[in-house]
Amino acid sequence: SKAFQTPKIRCFYFARDSLRKVWKQNFNTGAGIMQTIFLVNPRAISLRHLVPFCFVAGLISSLIAAVVYNPAGRFFLAAILAAYVSASICSSIVLGCRRGGRYIPVMPIIFGTIHFSYGFGSIWGLLKFGAMRRFNWPSRKAKRG
Repeated sequence: SKAFQTPKIRCFYFARDSLRKVWKQNFNTGAGIMQTIFLVNPRAISLRHLVPFCFVAGLISSLIAAVVYNPAGRFFLAAILAAYVSASICSSIVLGCRRGGRYIPVMPIIFGTIHFSYGFGSIWGLLKFGAMRRFNWPSRKAKRG
């Protein structure tokens, strides 16, 4: 396929000014990924789009297993959380060294907001759009047209 490029195209990004807005944006993005997979074109998605889904689904699965007193569930829950917290702290330190140390304490919170909201949005999208495809339910757009 070909891509049209021109210097006349301008793009503006407006950063969200609260964690609530960041959560909402990433939740919708995660849901949109599943909409693309189930209703549009699954080949448009790469593996990186599914990482937050796998992360949150793994946490939920491990948490459920841990609640029913399964030692493996507790182990996997602890391992996933330890790996995530470690990676988040290391990434925060690296970014803090590049951009200014004052951001180091808040970066893990921002990373968590982004990753959890994207993952939960993906799960919601899987339930919603997977069911729409499975049961051949029309989307709202189809009803209006």
